[in-house]
Amino acid sequence: MPELSSIDAFGRLPLTVEVRVGGRDLTLNELLQLEVGSVIALDRPAGETLEVRVGNVSLASAEVVAIEDRLAVRITDFEPGVSVPRPESEAAK
Repeated sequence: MPELSSIDAFGRLPLTVEVRVGGRDLTLNELLQLEVGSVIALDRPAGETLEVRVGNVSLASAEVVAIEDRLAVRITDFEPGVSVPRPESEAAK
């Protein structure tokens, strides 16, 4: 049985990664006035890095890139105090 303190024991656990572009509070009236073509200004300046999250934890900053015809993000920095442990199988590479 694998040691539970080892990251290898959890290596196949699926996690949902989210990238937060920004947000904005709207009143109910403002929400009801939205229509196709409406633009919602967000709280993040244009050109600023995006926030990469797993659950409610902010892990990293990233920038938008394109891979063929799909959007992707490139990690630019990890949040202070966040370290990403590598499974022992990858550390040996």
